Amino acid sequence: MKTFLMAVCAFFLLITPAAYAQDGDDCPAKVLLAMARAGSACQKLEADQACFGNGLVTATFQTSSSDFTLGAAGDRVPVSAVQALQIGGAADEWSVGLLQIRADLPAMEQRSVTLIAFGQVEIENQVPMIPEITVSATAVLYIRAEPSDSADILKEMGLRETVTANGRTADGQWLRVMIPGTTELGWVSTGVITTTGSITALNVVDENTPYSPPFQVSTLQTGVDDALCESAPESGLLIQTPNTDNPVTLAINGVWIHLAATVHLQAGETMVLSVLDGYAEIENGGAMVYVPAGARIVIPLDSTGLVSTGSSMSAEPYVLADLQGLPLNNPPYRLVLVEPLSQEMIDALAAEHFAPTPTPLPPEVIEQQQSCVRKLREDVSLWAGPGTYYEVVNTLPAGQRVRPVLETTDADGLVWWQLSNSGWVQARSVEATGDCSPVPLSDTASYPEYNHMSLETCMTTNGPIRPGQWV
Repeated sequence: MKTFLMAVCAFFLLITPAAYAQDGDDCPAKVLLAMARAGSACQKLEADQACFGNGLVTATFQTSSSDFTLGAAGDRVPVSAVQALQIGGAADEWSVGLLQIRADLPAMEQRSVTLIAFGQVEIENQVPMIPEITVSATAVLYIRAEPSDSADILKEMGLRETVTANGRTADGQWLRVMIPGTTELGWVSTGVITTTGSITALNVVDENTPYSPPFQVSTLQTGVDDALCESAPESGLLIQTPNTDNPVTLAINGVWIHLAATVHLQAGETMVLSVLDGYAEIENGGAMVYVPAGARIVIPLDSTGLVSTGSSMSAEPYVLADLQGLPLNNPPYRLVLVEPLSQEMIDALAAEHFAPTPTPLPPEVIEQQQSCVRKLREDVSLWAGPGTYYEVVNTLPAGQRVRPVLETTDADGLVWWQLSNSGWVQARSVEATGDCSPVPLSDTASYPEYNHMSLETCMTTNGPIRPGQWV
């Protein structure tokens, strides 16, 4: 039996995309192994951390403290301490580094933006290290819009509740804090608080002092046309946001980018941003350029590596051959490359994206027009298949409207609905109003394209293995 299980595991180890088996040498296998090692070394990377994945990863720190080391695979450091991260330079080994950054996501949402740098990459943090302390309320604490007792109250906090302060007024009477659950800043009086550190350690700021989390503003330089072999990827940076609906804002090489997407970036004489899924908006001289999945934008850079002033940019079909071999299994959400869009389709999608928002209808009119409405009773997990042994691919908030297209029952007798976006939720989590038709029943269902198998236990982590799945 043991011999049989070892043989099964060996069989699944050989199931890899065909592109990795076309070259005669071992170059594609080395790259694939490097990405697998990086994924293992940086497993469960937490928010606001940088990780040494594989090969050679070096860091320049913002402080000379010996508390931070990044010298071996699996080493992790706070991104706030990193001035620059250099990936690559190891002989005969593919280098990989990973970061989880918050950007402008609310800290309490426990979500972050994933950055995977591979090959020859240097990414420099343009946000100086900002001292922070924890503030606890000793009475009712009002977070105000300005450092004044007469300013509007943005949030009220109770006794012993805590917030994070990242600045102070020159007289030390007010602290700038992050409003819990948001990306907004407010002010609290020092008269009703205690702190974990000295207030004097904070930077002196005022209402107009900007605040950015680490690596929200950065510069990037990558190798170009440097693939180790035909089936290996070129150097680059993969960025993946938590979802493809709510954009996250980053500034890279002087360009403000709004991402609800997975994108691939290369930066040499130009910066090329290819959108693999979701969409991106690029600020260009006060205007926005919309880049959908299947398209790219080429951004001219000057001699300093920053965007050229007054440069012209537009979205165009991406080059599929340039993206083959990308490590698309390493980000939190796996994806498959879509075919390049035509220029006509890109222009049409942009026109639709920027079309004026229709005037909302009154609720009673909406109710009349919609005879059946199904909404979530509570916050739920969106599963990759009809069962809790599949992986969670997203979360959906209470009150969100859903459209089930298929119903099936799992081995425990629980009823599952497949939604129009292909994810699955338990039917009992959905509340229906109006005249709703039954959801079509089926004994068969579409299953995730990808699965994982542990070579130690021979157990899968995304439901049973189905015919046609990549493993």
